[in-house]
Amino acid sequence: MASFEHAENLKIEHDENPIELGANEDEYDFLLKIVRDPKQPMSRRMRAAIEALPYRRPKLGAVAIGQMSGKDFATLLERAILRSNRGQEVKQIEGSAVLTKAACQNLVR
Repeated sequence: MASFEHAENLKIEHDENPIELGANEDEYDFLLKIVRDPKQPMSRRMRAAIEALPYRRPKLGAVAIGQMSGKDFATLLERAILRSNRGQEVKQIEGSAVLTKAACQNLVR
């Protein structure tokens, strides 16, 4: 049974201790105030912590570090590929289709 089917679950909660923001505070500060307020329900504090976490501890990602010497990444990559393949001959498969007796019989059916 869904929680909204009972009238007592539809009550609007009014905070007796609303959190106020100062003139120089932003949304992140608001979330931190909720997280640190022991009077707030744990579910609200957890939700605020989850929302604030990416700003407090951002995920690590790969970042390309290069010098502005007029060499773009694609050119450098092509040169590296050429250096790694130096002295190696690329073998290609050359051949033609051969029609066998068994293949002919399957085509006739």
